[in-house]
Amino acid sequence: MHGRLTMRKQAPKKPGFGSDLLPQRSELESVAPKNGSDPIESLTGQGNEEGKPVHFSSAKPCQRSELLTPLFDVEEAAKLEGVTMRAIRKRILADKYPGTYKESGNGGEAYRIPLSGLSPEAQARYWLAQAPAAAGAGESRLDEEDREFLQQRYNAASPKCQARAQKALAAVTLFFELVRGGMAKMDAYARVREVTEVKQGTTINYLNRIKGLPRCDWGAALLPELTGRTNARMAEFPGDSWPFFMTHRAAPGANTGAAWAATAREAERQGWGKIPSHKTFNRRWFDLPETTRAALSGDRKALERLEPKIERGYSGALHEEWSIDGRRIDLMCIDPAGKMAGGKPFRLWFYPMMDVRSRYITGYAFGDALTSDLNQKAFINAVKHTGRVIPIRIQSDNGMETAAKGITGGSPFRRRGKVKEGEPIGLYTDLGIEVTWAIPGRGRSKPVERLFKTLKDVEMHPEFRGAYLGNRPEARPEEWDKGKCIPVADVIRAYEERIRQYHRSPHKGSGMGGKSPIMMYEELMHTPGFVPRRITEAQFDRLRFSRAEVTLRRDGRVYLDGWMYWSKETADAVKGQGYFALFDPEDYSTGIDVYRGHKLIAKAVKPQMRGAGHNKEDARAISKAQSQHKKAVKAQARATQGLMSTIARGAKNLQGAQQEEIAPETGEILPVASVAQMVPGKLERPREKTAEETEVQSRVMAIVEEMNAPDPALFLPKKRAFL
Repeated sequence: MHGRLTMRKQAPKKPGFGSDLLPQRSELESVAPKNGSDPIESLTGQGNEEGKPVHFSSAKPCQRSELLTPLFDVEEAAKLEGVTMRAIRKRILADKYPGTYKESGNGGEAYRIPLSGLSPEAQARYWLAQAPAAAGAGESRLDEEDREFLQQRYNAASPKCQARAQKALAAVTLFFELVRGGMAKMDAYARVREVTEVKQGTTINYLNRIKGLPRCDWGAALLPELTGRTNARMAEFPGDSWPFFMTHRAAPGANTGAAWAATAREAERQGWGKIPSHKTFNRRWFDLPETTRAALSGDRKALERLEPKIERGYSGALHEEWSIDGRRIDLMCIDPAGKMAGGKPFRLWFYPMMDVRSRYITGYAFGDALTSDLNQKAFINAVKHTGRVIPIRIQSDNGMETAAKGITGGSPFRRRGKVKEGEPIGLYTDLGIEVTWAIPGRGRSKPVERLFKTLKDVEMHPEFRGAYLGNRPEARPEEWDKGKCIPVADVIRAYEERIRQYHRSPHKGSGMGGKSPIMMYEELMHTPGFVPRRITEAQFDRLRFSRAEVTLRRDGRVYLDGWMYWSKETADAVKGQGYFALFDPEDYSTGIDVYRGHKLIAKAVKPQMRGAGHNKEDARAISKAQSQHKKAVKAQARATQGLMSTIARGAKNLQGAQQEEIAPETGEILPVASVAQMVPGKLERPREKTAEETEVQSRVMAIVEEMNAPDPALFLPKKRAFL
């Protein structure tokens, strides 16, 4: 700490300068003052005009042997400490600023805080501000290259080293101010020690370091060069150890310990040398900006959280933009009538349309699937609720419920590429509504996403306990039971009630002014000069019609879900693709309108042959059943084919397992039998005896009984037929 500061450079040495930027120890001894003297004489006039004392606005005059102690109020102390005035008052009450007292004045009592009571950093800031900057004043004993190296070394130093340099600079600056203020040097050394806790010898060492340097280089020259347990010097990472560590530390689920151990093994294998400790690697990793660590780890969500937030402007007009999206409700429902999901348990979809300016829900729809039909139903409900008012622009998610050609056909969409000729003109395109698409993976770009969070409390209602299953499997409550399904009518009724409450609740969002959505909607709707876009009754009636691509056959026939349509107009039109039909999804028998782009080709074409389904829903159910039947037949065929293949492979393996037989006389290889011999198992059941074998067995048993008679002498053998 008290040794001479030595800084070596990589550049070649200059003649007459040596390898150090500052004098060597032998040079120091030759110029160092003795018997109580110090190098202040050689430094006088470098930081300020010679002989000109510095007076403090908050200090009292003092004599030569008396120190001028600057006093500060709460506001001045807060600026020096870099904290709020409230924090300064708390520190005063906690007795963290010794020597603080209250002083009465015209404005009442006020705190007076002495400079010696402030932190060393605050004192350094004060003295740096009091001492006038003398950058470039006087000649330096270093050339420009050496001075640049000093600054680079200071900038590359650790914060701990820089803090010590600033503390040393504060001590030196205070010493010069005290001497120029008329204080004796020995008294100044004592006061510096009292204020900054820097001893006299250390202060003299600091003065020798800055000897011959301009004021702007003092901080860099006072930078310590620490080693050992303090570890203030920036650690060096040999070879490619640091990039190797970062690669392993940034892997998903990795930790510093595992990455450091892998780096140590690689360093030993590559011969990089000894690497710093685990704590050093960990500290350097967390010294990196959080955005850098997130980018290295590939954490896209973390980067999104850290990126600058862009506030959406809500100063537009009413019905200028509607935000639409769908959300699957986290409740297990059931439709007793069987209209939804075939009467099976399912999760209900909620599809709202919200006016961005007023946050008013213009319309919504519920369904068992997120389809274009659900989007169409929600839009019809919104237009009906607003009195046939439509928006200028609709902001949608990237789901296919909006990207379907029946909804946005004829409008550009990145998944479809360019608009194709003959493509169906979708519902929104037909009404001249502009469609914008949200940024993929950025839910915050859709204002309606915040509405889902507001309405989610419906699912937490006590009457829905057991049916709530959470938004992900790991968040599923233990009390969840698939058998506790809620009737879909109860869920819809609860949501509609919550929507009415939302419309009447004050809103704190941008541009709302604390007003409820319905108040804001009514206010903007009746603003003088506001003219909403309104469709006609005929256009509203056409909203319920669906659109589908069709092909004109050679004779003008048009097929739609098994129904066949024909008219003179279709027979006279150009045959082929590029047409679409406008039809009533509830009744196919009412006929269709055939279009080619925006041009009407045939109107009210009547059916000539009926299909299996009477409406779109029936046709979809029939098509689904046919698809399931085809899948089942194909699966059965694959299973049968697999079984036959297994049998064939078994027979082939069995045949190949037979050993070759060689004729003993000729040595020729005998042909392998085409039928393999069956080998009985160890637990095979014994065969049944014949009648003749049973009779012989009975005779044998009779002879055994005669031999076991009580008196063997009475036994006379008889001539047996089988003996």
